[in-house]
Amino acid sequence: MKYFLPLAGLILLTQCTSNSAITVDTPQTPDTPATSAAPTAQAPSTTAPTTPVPPQPPTVVDTQVALDFINAHVANQNKLGKREELRVWTKASAYVTATFKASLVEMIDAAYEANPDVGLGYDPILDAQDYPEKGFTLRTFDPESGTVTLQGIDWEDFTVTLRLVLQDSETLVDGCGRINMK
Repeated sequence: MKYFLPLAGLILLTQCTSNSAITVDTPQTPDTPATSAAPTAQAPSTTAPTTPVPPQPPTVVDTQVALDFINAHVANQNKLGKREELRVWTKASAYVTATFKASLVEMIDAAYEANPDVGLGYDPILDAQDYPEKGFTLRTFDPESGTVTLQGIDWEDFTVTLRLVLQDSETLVDGCGRINMK
């Protein structure tokens, strides 16, 4: 008897916490409908199987492209003596449009033609000489214009604005800093 009560409690606890349903017989009165414990059969589906919808091209630009582009640019700039020249780096970039590449090259070439010793004297992508060396994070995004404003991670007051476009369903940077932002 001394083990009967604990054993009964354990069985009751096990029944209450198991995943199986516990049914309790309830008396039926004239105003309660009879319910069956047996599962009800469902009628076979008369709808045709649905055809999967092919993925649609994006209709909104991906702001991650702006971050990837500008942070790759900062990483290149941080290489100091080993960095690629800006025109070479930009021409090789998969993040920018052909228009952006051509505009940057034209701007830098014209600056070196006017002043062979200095050229522009600043970074046209960041529109500055100094920059946040730890990179950038997203500050704002306007989906209607595709304009993204980024802020420095270690210099929050430093911002740069980029314009993103969709080209063949791919998000690309078409303007940034002093390039194509008018």
